[in-house]
Amino acid sequence: MAKRYYTVWSVEFENDNRAKVSLSRSRKVRDNDYDKSLENAGIANNGYITDFSDSYVNFVGKAVNQLKKYEIKERDRIYCDIDISNEPYVDKDGNKAYPKGYKHTVYEFELPGSSEDDTTPAQTPKNIDREPRVGADQAPAAPVTSTVEDVDNEELPF
Repeated sequence: MAKRYYTVWSVEFENDNRAKVSLSRSRKVRDNDYDKSLENAGIANNGYITDFSDSYVNFVGKAVNQLKKYEIKERDRIYCDIDISNEPYVDKDGNKAYPKGYKHTVYEFELPGSSEDDTTPAQTPKNIDREPRVGADQAPAAPVTSTVEDVDNEELPF
């Protein structure tokens, strides 16, 4: 899967290197026949359609450390890539078998509005209207003042 935003619903640490996390992702109902049919069938709740939901997403390695560092809790948003696998196994009769569901794993994630090193914001929609950060060694830019003289509106050609 590509990197996307997800909402965290629960975090359960299994040990120091593994956690089970419940995640979901939704999108707004669009103004088209397909989405309207889902809305009419009761699949779209409050104007949103859930397009991913899993209660057993494995967080391993760096992702577990990030869960602890950022103290991720219910309703927090994260930005990550989920690895999907459907690895076969040998069943009790010695036959090749596949799991009933896919295994989802996250190795690392980002918080919306921060970069990996937490020194500059990530380019997310939440940062569009935010003032740019100024480094400690830089002074803020001086405001630009206009040098245009006032013009009488009656003299304008339009």
